[in-house]
Amino acid sequence: VNIALYFLVLFCWGTSWFAITFQLGDVAPQASIAWRFLLASTILFIWCLIRGKKLSFSWRSHIDWLILGFFLFCINYICAYFGSFYLTSGMVCLIFSTLTLFTVFNGFIFFRKPIRLPILVGAIVGIIGLGIIFSNELSTTQWSIETGVVKGFIWVLLATFLASIGMLLSGRMQS
Repeated sequence: VNIALYFLVLFCWGTSWFAITFQLGDVAPQASIAWRFLLASTILFIWCLIRGKKLSFSWRSHIDWLILGFFLFCINYICAYFGSFYLTSGMVCLIFSTLTLFTVFNGFIFFRKPIRLPILVGAIVGIIGLGIIFSNELSTTQWSIETGVVKGFIWVLLATFLASIGMLLSGRMQS
């Protein structure tokens, strides 16, 4: 069961960047995100009801989730969608792969978490690997303000930074 769930998550996350390209267009990114998470939350609520899960929590928990949702499922998605207007999904994926680096450094800056060398090296190797995979795309991209690539890069980098903050807050809330 665990391996099946792992592959389900892998499939969902692995295809999400591709799916975003279909959501961009006539509807504002904020509306696309709202519909996406409304559907997801409805499915999760139904699942919890079927499984008989408790859905009553304290006000403090709701405040924590509001803050967490803002960073992990709201503002960073809006920034990523805005960036996706200007970049290919491969470029967005490559930029978002810096999430581990942001999390390591933000953890050190904001929460005084030590920087662990194996995690840092692993993150850098992963980014280099994705850079190699997308090297053709990187070399043929026109990096200029006129093409919007720089603007898209900044939007997605901001999205990654905000997702990192959300992940760190999540870790802090769970401890």
